[in-house]
Amino acid sequence: MMDFPEMQQQAVSLLLTAFEKFVEDERLVRKILKALTGLFESSYQLVSWFLQHHGLSDLGEYQSLDVHVEAVRAVCRTPYWSAQDAPMLPEFVALLAQLLLDSIEGQSDVASKDVFKPDGTKKRLLDLTEAEELVEACMSSVLHLLLIDPQPPTVLRVLARSLSRHGTEEANTKPFETW
Repeated sequence: MMDFPEMQQQAVSLLLTAFEKFVEDERLVRKILKALTGLFESSYQLVSWFLQHHGLSDLGEYQSLDVHVEAVRAVCRTPYWSAQDAPMLPEFVALLAQLLLDSIEGQSDVASKDVFKPDGTKKRLLDLTEAEELVEACMSSVLHLLLIDPQPPTVLRVLARSLSRHGTEEANTKPFETW
């Protein structure tokens, strides 16, 4: 499967569409999630592509986070990063940090109920249960990546930098750099 990333991306897109269409059929949704999990476990690049192209800001008010959670959890299920995947580790950790922070945006007591996307449209706020599940998956994956980091402390440095840059103009305009 690693030789055909476009086909994997197309399969994920089709399964995501099917997931949203058949959300009422619990049995079918479980099977779709299982298929998506298998795809995500086969390639970190696919997980990265999914998180980049299907961000939380793209979700509608009633769309489920289950696919995002499964994509992030797939990271914990693989025992190592191959030499082929290792160069994308810094960008991947930055994606996880961004997802983590996006999931808790608006959860504080002082936050206004209206959070806006960069284009000025209103952004969906996750309820606490949804945010908690996604944060748990992100933190488990980050911990796993910290433990299997092929060049320590790369993951730790990237994580610290990504968390500190969140919400700044630099985070949106400056490409990610490793140290």
